[in-house]
Amino acid sequence: MPRKKQNFEESVTNLEEVVAELEAGNLSLENILKKYKEATDLVTFCRSELDKADKTVCDLAEIDAAGMQKPLSIETKGHSDNE
Repeated sequence: MPRKKQNFEESVTNLEEVVAELEAGNLSLENILKKYKEATDLVTFCRSELDKADKTVCDLAEIDAAGMQKPLSIETKGHSDNE
């Protein structure tokens, strides 16, 4: 497990490195199992971060009656006090 606070980008990079090591096929069974556990931990963390990001985007976007996300509008309503 990582020793410092993880972030998404570093975790993806670490996951890619672990996958490359596993694909190389030069590890003992014991090390394969350790790397596999490390990879599953990284995938779990990354999925959690993606879920948080998705929730943030959904919270910012409007949802229509059918449950579909409406495109974000950059127009501001009543932006001028002189109207």
